[in-house]
Amino acid sequence: MTLNQLRYLVAIVDAGLVISRAAERVHTTQSGLSKQLKQIETEMGQPLFQRRGYNLSALTPCGQRVIEHGRAVLAEMAGIRSLVAQRAPGMGRALRIATTPTQARYVLPAALERLKRGHQQLQIALRVGGDEEVLGWAESGQIDLALASTQGLRPRRVAAVPLYRWQRLALLPAGHPLAAIGRAATLADLAAHPLVTYASARDPVSDFSRAFALHGVKPTIATCTADADLIKTYVRAGLGVGIVAETAYERERDADLQALPLGNLFRPCTAWAAFPARCAPLEQALELAAELAPHMELRSMRRTLALGEAGEWPAPPGWDRSAA
Repeated sequence: MTLNQLRYLVAIVDAGLVISRAAERVHTTQSGLSKQLKQIETEMGQPLFQRRGYNLSALTPCGQRVIEHGRAVLAEMAGIRSLVAQRAPGMGRALRIATTPTQARYVLPAALERLKRGHQQLQIALRVGGDEEVLGWAESGQIDLALASTQGLRPRRVAAVPLYRWQRLALLPAGHPLAAIGRAATLADLAAHPLVTYASARDPVSDFSRAFALHGVKPTIATCTADADLIKTYVRAGLGVGIVAETAYERERDADLQALPLGNLFRPCTAWAAFPARCAPLEQALELAAELAPHMELRSMRRTLALGEAGEWPAPPGWDRSAA
């Protein structure tokens, strides 16, 4: 089995067992990827995936072990490439970063600007995806640094640094009834209006959906998108109440919208910097993480990362745009 074939297998799993989606991510055709999968299973002498008709439905026990070892091999290869890049500056490459659309648009630019001051020749390769997706890329060593959020739980199978906590906000157009209720909004208040929010809101196991279900309230999702700027556009167009991460709210640019904090309704999220676990992080990746976590010194970050799972991190502060 080749390294490329290992990448194909991991891509299929990370794409939710949807071969067409995996093919797009590894820049090949669906038929080509299906052919590669057939060759791999023939070589292994047994199936790696369970099937339901023409679709993949789950990993077999053998497939689970192959994926576990495959991720480890890919991470080791990424570690070798990182070592070469750090030891031989003349052979350097772009710093590979993956994050969500909101972080890429609202959080990263200022931090990257500061990083570039000390590394003027540094090139950046940016990939955008969902939280689980970018963490998967870090786990497999496809990137040097992932910026993703969880409901406070430490991401698994990566080396992760907590950066900051953030809450959700409701964005209201001028004159909206919710702006005049004179008290903290409830989930029932939100459910009384069409909502415009992130695509994850349609996932029944998301924290957003669980919060409403726990209180026996069913929200009306008018529009979903991964782009916070689009959410604001739709709010301004009168399509509904926007629910966004507080990191996406810019007081001056969004002065025509009223922000309603929702920290009393949803659990806070934690933003993390995640690195491949089986290799030392690139120095520039660590420096960028430190730019996003001003409450931590770079030296202490290195020391705690070296402890692995035993490392204890200080509680991350709340989001502060002035410190971003």
